[in-house]
Amino acid sequence: MLALQTALNVSGSGEWDEETENAVARNEIQQGDKGIDVRLLQWLLEANGYALPGYGDDGIAGAETIKAVKEFQADAGLKADASSVSTLGRRCAE
Repeated sequence: MLALQTALNVSGSGEWDEETENAVARNEIQQGDKGIDVRLLQWLLEANGYALPGYGDDGIAGAETIKAVKEFQADAGLKADASSVSTLGRRCAE
């Protein structure tokens, strides 16, 4: 959690808090997106058992990343639409 907070440039409480929620909520990831936000999402997925064997945390939201997000959402009982990044972060932090 501290690594995520550092990358988002928010205070490092080590807990999923309102500041972290707001920082993550500003970032909706779609296929084709690139950057640190995507890399953080990929890191969260891998840290929680959702493998990205082809490309890993390369910072590009390709088909592999979107598939893993949808799998996470389905497993968590969420709508599997690959758009709920803040929900993913909150659930992964639990």
